[in-house]
Amino acid sequence: MQLWSWNTQPNSHAQRKFIELIFDRTGKYANWDPPSEIYVGSYGKIDKTTGNLSVEGNIYSDKFKQLLRNAGIDPQSDERHAKDCPDESEFTTWSKNVKRIEMNVDSYAGVPGIATASIKGSWRVKKGTTGAVLLMNNPRMKHITSDVLGKLARIKLLQSMHLVTKVFYCPCVLLVSL
Repeated sequence: MQLWSWNTQPNSHAQRKFIELIFDRTGKYANWDPPSEIYVGSYGKIDKTTGNLSVEGNIYSDKFKQLLRNAGIDPQSDERHAKDCPDESEFTTWSKNVKRIEMNVDSYAGVPGIATASIKGSWRVKKGTTGAVLLMNNPRMKHITSDVLGKLARIKLLQSMHLVTKVFYCPCVLLVSL
């Protein structure tokens, strides 16, 4: 069986390409559709065509409580809840074939709001390639603690699933696939 790659699947979905480009740079899976929120504790399978997570459940649901107990996690304790991390002012990343270039704000003076925009920049994609840029203003992160992750690893159901262990929530996101 041949593994999936852009060389073997050149006509794949744009969202899959974006997700792969950001993952290659950051080790994080980007959500192509931010309005459809993915929650910490969600688990499921990755759709190989689109790159999206097909959510099958969440460790915080009532029907998962017995599995938590079996793994040594008290469903009533604060231990199992995702923890908030300090806010960051911004998170910016771009794929390896994208270069951030100097931006002269004066040349964009006619663009409404450019002077007061929180994140400003210009990016150039290497000719003949595809690139991705992800910009988040004031992102917040929630994550499952390493102690809980160790216990969750004992749950057989999760051993065949992808588990969302960390999520950036952001009131303002810009996804660009070039």
